[in-house]
Amino acid sequence: MAEMTRQQYIDFGYIPSYTLLFICIGILQWRSDHRWIAALGPLCIVLILVAAGFDVAENFAILGVTEQHDPTAWASIRPHSLVKWACAFLVILLQSPFYLSLKEGFASLRGWLAGILASVAFVAGLFGFASSMAGSERGIELATLGLLVSMLIMPPFLWLESRRA
Repeated sequence: MAEMTRQQYIDFGYIPSYTLLFICIGILQWRSDHRWIAALGPLCIVLILVAAGFDVAENFAILGVTEQHDPTAWASIRPHSLVKWACAFLVILLQSPFYLSLKEGFASLRGWLAGILASVAFVAGLFGFASSMAGSERGIELATLGLLVSMLIMPPFLWLESRRA
């Protein structure tokens, strides 16, 4: 139980990092020239803040089990987790059109990265959101692999996009 407690405290550090990342992308998306894509930016910001709030609540519920040995805390872990994942995957899904809007065709590395990022984000977001709604832990695990790939592609893509200006 001590290792689980330690991991939960470490997780508190990840929450602001992914929250800030997706808020920054939401702000960029909000400034898109495509009105329907821009309209999704504020929604993504709200959804990632909700996800972060439920992530914090999930961590406190886990700590209730590991530190305080509160058996009632077990019941609140899963609902917090499912809402967190549903919101996070919905953000990924709703930000995928933004990546495609930034590309200039597939004639450049930036274009290929945008296409890959948008495709992976769309599939991971859709599959992860559906898995969260169905309560499928295995589906959420599989969708997080796509999430990981999109998170690895995102920094070089955003760096290449910033150099374009």
